[in-house]
Parts: sequence; C-alpha cells; structure tokens
Amino acid sequence: MGVILALAAVLVVLFGAAVLFVRADAARMADSLRSLGPALLGLVGAPMLIFGRSLIGGLLLLAALAWVGWIRTRRPPARAAASKHSTVRTAALEMDLDHD
Repeated sequence: MGVILALAAVLVVLFGAAVLFVRADAARMADSLRSLGPALLGLVGAPMLIFGRSLIGGLLLLAALAWVGWIRTRRPPARAAASKHSTVRTAALEMDLDHD
C-alpha cells in the first residue's frame, strides 16, 4: 500500500512540474537556466574548498565566477527599430507589415 501511495505522489509531483514547465515564460526560464550552471559549480566548489580539496574547489569557484562574469558582459540581444515597415509580395498576395 505504501508503494502505491509513493508512486501516486511521484506522479502528482511530475504532473505538477510538467504543468509549470508548459506554462512558464520562455525568456525567464532561459535566464534562470543560464545562471544555473555557475550556481551548481559554486555549490560543488565551496564544500570542496572547505573540506580539504582546496585546489579543485578553488578552481571550480574561479570557473563559476568567470562564467558569471562572461554572462554579465555579453551584449544584450539587439532590439528591432521602432516603427519598422515592410512589404510582402507574392503572386496572389501583397501585404504591408508594421513591426511593433
């Protein structure tokens, strides 16, 4: 009986995670995933630095800091110019598009 309840609980949690994933904003999720890598490196490197593997831990922390610096210095994506206008023509159709 306990196994069935545990399996049902796992299925409910997985379903909830899937619903949150589908409804999530893609831009915010990408920003979160971009900063997840350096955070994981820092979480692995800090205990190694404290508990005696100082060389490996220090290198991991340094790599995490470099990764964060690289993320922050990257150029933001280019924005479209305001009030841009274009025309599309095919054999059966002609359209004027306003890019907002």
